[in-house]
Amino acid sequence: MWPEVEKAKNEHRRELALTGKEISKRINEDGLDRAIFELTNLNYLNISETTLSELPDKLGSLQNLQTLLLHSNKLEKINEAISSLEKLKILDLSQNCIETAPECLDSLTQLVTLNLSGNKLESFPCLTKTTKLTVLDLSNNKLKSFSNICSENFGNLSELKLSHNEIEEIPVTISNLNQLKMLDLNTNKITSIPGELVDCQKLKEVNLKSNPVSDRRLLKLIDQCRTKQIVDYVKQHCPKTTILEKKAKDKKNTKKCSDDEEDDDSHVEYKHSINVTSYDNSFKVSNNIYILI
Repeated sequence: MWPEVEKAKNEHRRELALTGKEISKRINEDGLDRAIFELTNLNYLNISETTLSELPDKLGSLQNLQTLLLHSNKLEKINEAISSLEKLKILDLSQNCIETAPECLDSLTQLVTLNLSGNKLESFPCLTKTTKLTVLDLSNNKLKSFSNICSENFGNLSELKLSHNEIEEIPVTISNLNQLKMLDLNTNKITSIPGELVDCQKLKEVNLKSNPVSDRRLLKLIDQCRTKQIVDYVKQHCPKTTILEKKAKDKKNTKKCSDDEEDDDSHVEYKHSINVTSYDNSFKVSNNIYILI
C-alpha cells in the first residue's frame, strides 16, 4: 500500500491527491495502487500529471466521490464504471488522449462541471440527464459541431468553452442555452453568426476570434472583443433562421400563386369554333356556341 493511501485509510480522510513524477514512477513499475478504491469515504480524488493510461473497474466503488480530477495523464478512454459515481459534481479529464466521450456520462446526474479539453474528441454525445451542468469545457479537441449541446437539457449551462476545434457553424438552437453567460468559440471555422445568438440574453462574454467570419464589420467587432457591440450588431444585421425560412416560404407561395394564375386558361380546349371571314348587314349570327372540354 502506498504511504499516502495508507495514511488516508488510517486517518479516515475524505481527500486524496496523488500527482507528479514519483507517482508516475510507481505506476510504471507496479501499476496504480488498488487500495485506493477501498477508501469508500473519499469525496475528493486527484490523480493527475502522471502516466496513468487506464482506469480500473474498481473506480465505481468510490460511491461518495464528488470531485474527480484526472487531468494531464495518458488516458485513452473513459471506463464506464465512472457511471456508478452518482454523487459526482466535478469531473476533470482534460489533457489526456481520449477519443470518445461515452454516453455513460449521462448517469452523472449531479454533475456541475465537466472538463474534457485537450483530448481527441470528434463528437460529443446527446446527454439528457446531466441537467445540472453549468460549466462545460471541450476546447482543444477535433469537434466539428456542437448541436448536441444546444439542447434544452443543458438549460442551466452558464459557461461553454469550445475554442480550438473545427466547428463550422453555430447551431440556431443555441437559443436553448438561455442561462449562458460565457461562450468561447475562439479559433474555429465559423463564417457567419445566427440571429438566434441574441436569445442568450444573459451572455456577458463571447469570444469569436480567429474565425473566418465573412461580415467584415462584425469581424472587426470580434477582433476588438466587444461583446455588447457584437450582440447588438447580430441583433440588427443577422436575421434569425426562422425569419429567413418564413421569407423563403412566402416567396415560394407567391411564385406558386403567380404560376397558377398564368396556367388558369392553359388547359382550355375548344371542340367547336366558328370562324367569320366576312359579313354584311344582311347576315346575322344568331348563336355563337363554344363547347369546352
